Amino acid sequence: MNEDRKKRKPNTERRFYEKKGLLDRIKQASEEQLQTALFAGLAFFVLAFSLANCIWRYHVRANQVQAGFLLGLCVFSIFLLGLMYQKKKIPIGNIPALALIGMSVFGLISSLWTGDLTNSLYGDEFQGVGLITMVTYYALFFAGAHMKRTAYRRWLVYFMYLVLGFICLYGIMQSFHIPFMVHNVIEAAILPTRNQNYYAAFPVLFLGLVFGKLFYDEKDTDSVKGRLLWHGLACMGFAAGVASFSSLFYMGIIMQILLLLFLEFFRKKKKFMTLLLLLVEFAVVFILMDRAFDGRVSAEFFTLSNQIAEEGSLLGDSIGSGRMAIWKETLRQIAEKPLFGCGIETFIVDTGVEGSPFLYCDAHNEYLQIWAEQGTFVVVSYLIFLFALFIPGLLQFIKKDSYESDFTSRAAMFAFFGYIAQAFANIRVIQVAPYFWLCCGLLYVRKRRTDNALKNTDKSAESRTET
Repeated sequence: MNEDRKKRKPNTERRFYEKKGLLDRIKQASEEQLQTALFAGLAFFVLAFSLANCIWRYHVRANQVQAGFLLGLCVFSIFLLGLMYQKKKIPIGNIPALALIGMSVFGLISSLWTGDLTNSLYGDEFQGVGLITMVTYYALFFAGAHMKRTAYRRWLVYFMYLVLGFICLYGIMQSFHIPFMVHNVIEAAILPTRNQNYYAAFPVLFLGLVFGKLFYDEKDTDSVKGRLLWHGLACMGFAAGVASFSSLFYMGIIMQILLLLFLEFFRKKKKFMTLLLLLVEFAVVFILMDRAFDGRVSAEFFTLSNQIAEEGSLLGDSIGSGRMAIWKETLRQIAEKPLFGCGIETFIVDTGVEGSPFLYCDAHNEYLQIWAEQGTFVVVSYLIFLFALFIPGLLQFIKKDSYESDFTSRAAMFAFFGYIAQAFANIRVIQVAPYFWLCCGLLYVRKRRTDNALKNTDKSAESRTET
């Protein structure tokens, strides 16, 4: 027996040292290897995340699987980012990082303060977006922002073209009730979400990335075939947004077009004709879809103006299909609990009358939703985060030599801007929000270091070496 133990002991020790050696090899991985591993994780996320909605359509299981998917990606990303931190390869500035830390900390305080810890941390079955899932969104931003290799960043955008483009195409076919497909009761694009308003954010994100390709990338767009392809994809995005029968799509797309128009004045080589062609394409798609659906498209487009005319005021309760009444009641609830809110996934608003309640579980406004559920500290941190991305994201077009921008960060800017615009009348959902947060990470641009800064860095490095 003793002889057997002696024989087994060296093998056990050898396996231990082999494991230790593997860990050491992981810790000693080069920046190139870490970038490749991070790209592989993000690429797998983009390509596979929506599959759960294809398997479990209109079922809470899809939300649960997606929440688990995001948690796994979060752990994987944090592990890789931790290795990058050790190697001092951190491109993230203080403002967005501190803003997200503030959102996490005050979100946790809000969850503890309100008393419904289980719901606030894990989320309810319907939406499934608790604090844990929100933190995975923030990790997704950090992962995207640390993706520095230009080729990898570009491929991530191409994968999003593929996935978001498929969602747009599926939505169009769903609205026309194409045979042998899963449909909904109404003729509208909904899947992979549960609501046409939620779905409308998909074509907004997709079109933002397509606009970035058409206006700020000569690759694949300098030939006739290339231009036809990308203009065709733009038309598909327009059709998907129109097929959602949601006014939120128009909010996002109008802001993106206005941003394109504004930025054209800072270009040496103007592309006003490309912008005009896009507007013509949108008009053609709009008219064709309106005829195909017997005027329902134009009726939806003019819903807001008709409601304002009927109410005689922009602040009437029926404005925005009842959103104004919801926003008023939400602001009243915020005044009651301004600091830490009512708790994540516990928000309920009643716009009915006494004896006849009319309940909503969301504020139909992402910013009011965050404020009502998590309090003032979280919504202020979120706004700081958005502005910390928006201002450099805008300046990368105007002061090109001052920022390390590329095609990916420019395309992500349009997706980002369209999403935050439609979010004024929409809420974040687990099917859409992760793509937005990845776009936030890809949008993050760094200021170019000046010659003086480089000299100071070299001097400090030399002094450390001498020491």
